[in-house]
Amino acid sequence: MLCEMCGTETGFIKTVSIDGAMLRVCDRCAKFGTEVKAPARPVKAQGGVPRPIVKRKERDIYDEIQTDLADDFPKRIQRARNAMGLNQEELGKKIGERKSVIQKLEHGDMIPTNKLIGKLERFLNIKLRVPRREEHKRAPAERRPVTIGDLIDLEK
Repeated sequence: MLCEMCGTETGFIKTVSIDGAMLRVCDRCAKFGTEVKAPARPVKAQGGVPRPIVKRKERDIYDEIQTDLADDFPKRIQRARNAMGLNQEELGKKIGERKSVIQKLEHGDMIPTNKLIGKLERFLNIKLRVPRREEHKRAPAERRPVTIGDLIDLEK
């Protein structure tokens, strides 16, 4: 099993509550929370006969992502806006955004949401999403869920 906090592969996992979140963690990370005993296996009665509830197979949402935001999205937005003869304020008004949002996008200070990407792609007639790069795809043996530890490493 994999510790959801540090990502360590371990044979023994404890369920703990850390700031209200239920996590399955290794012995080292268990000290950061309060151990929670697993409840008795729930059963669902059907026609008076109890039967165990079957847990669905977990899925990795990252497997479903087929595209990434282009690395040069700020330049793409700026080039398309200039080609249409619009300034940042005019583009903002056309797509229902503030001038400051367009400025931040063109300077690369802001990552657009999926909704904003859609608006920009439709209005400017450009592609901001590119096929997912191979280095972002993992082989099934290397695939593992993102842990809190992974997120902390990204911040450094």
